[in-house]
Amino acid sequence: MSELKGACIIGQSGGPTSVINASAYGVIRTALDSGCITNVYGAEHGIKGVLEDRLFDMSQEDRGRHRLQAHP
Repeated sequence: MSELKGACIIGQSGGPTSVINASAYGVIRTALDSGCITNVYGAEHGIKGVLEDRLFDMSQEDRGRHRLQAHP
């Protein structure tokens, strides 16, 4: 079987906390570093952002200094 390739969407809701930011950053960074994920999109306000097409291309962020690392 061939390896699957494609984009992924991450969506979390709730207030911004250091734990939520750290887990989101970990998912985004791991996905961007993998060979099978082509793009990572962040959904604003979780599933609401998916349903309303409020997606942000997380691969456009600076990998060296991601905003999620800077804001607890």
